Amino acid sequence: MAARSRMRFSGVTAAAGVLALAGCASSGPAATPEASAPAPVVTTAAAPGPAEGLEVVFAMDFDGSDPLSSTPAGDAVVTDESFFGGELTVAPSFSGSGDAIQFPAFAAQEDEPGVGLVAKAGGSPLPSPGSSSFGFGADVRFDDLSAESDADNGDNILQRGLAADPSQYKLQVDHGKPSCTVTGSAGRLLVKGERLEDGTWYRLACLLDDGELTLVVTDLSADTSADFVEAGTVGTVEFDDDIPIAIGRKVGPGGAGINKQPDQFNGTMDSLWIGVGATP
Repeated sequence: MAARSRMRFSGVTAAAGVLALAGCASSGPAATPEASAPAPVVTTAAAPGPAEGLEVVFAMDFDGSDPLSSTPAGDAVVTDESFFGGELTVAPSFSGSGDAIQFPAFAAQEDEPGVGLVAKAGGSPLPSPGSSSFGFGADVRFDDLSAESDADNGDNILQRGLAADPSQYKLQVDHGKPSCTVTGSAGRLLVKGERLEDGTWYRLACLLDDGELTLVVTDLSADTSADFVEAGTVGTVEFDDDIPIAIGRKVGPGGAGINKQPDQFNGTMDSLWIGVGATP
């Protein structure tokens, strides 16, 4: 199933059931942090949306009759790739007013069933952050965060580029802990959060601005947020046109699937977005 992007942040609820989604390394430059990460700041007051101040250039809400439709950023085309019989299913969103998408459950085997979503450039290139501020995030829920193996020891949510590439940004959950990483022309920053709880909906957001990479973790049920910050310099973040946006699993240039340690996402996902700020 492939869909050209259209801006939709709400839509008609899709029918529940299995979607017909047929299947169609590694260290970057290191930046010396300018300051150690402080203890998380927890608040109970309602915080503004994580994309405030950014132009949302790519988003997926997984609602409607075409769950893989997206915003018009770069006229992006989103497709899916199935591995070893993996399937996507429709699941309830946190609010209950729309749909989320559920990826295959964890399986401790080399041929673990999986699915990856790939957003490629359509009529124009996918946007690169360059030297501007930017952010990305998604709502996620895990049923079994303790599941891991040598073949699959991470849950990739959203990324563009691989660890060995000149530029990369990534949101992931490894060993139950969320993290953000950004690599650019001047180095790499990584910020990690605290372990998540099984069965809880979280809103995870990564924000790069003014020399700081911030991970914002919001427990949607408790309406509390924790911020984790790492300071440093990454420089410009630019991508070749053939580098896709990968969702739920690592992919290579052009969207080629990666079977070795793919970091398959094993959970439920909703409200995925990427935003870019004004160029300094």
